[in-house]
Amino acid sequence: MKKQLIALTVLFVAVIAISCGKKAEDTMSSNESFYYTTFAEGLAAAEQSGKSIVIDFYTDW
Repeated sequence: MKKQLIALTVLFVAVIAISCGKKAEDTMSSNESFYYTTFAEGLAAAEQSGKSIVIDFYTDW
């Protein structure tokens, strides 16, 4: 029983160590871009193209 517990613990630690070492895949292709604009410019561009707008707010407090 003790040997099984030790083997299970070693296996668990090995799986955790291996999974922490994986790098994230690069999902953004080179032709994608992001730009900042004023609200008025973005709203006008969205109305002209018929698309919706996304407003992202962020604070650290």
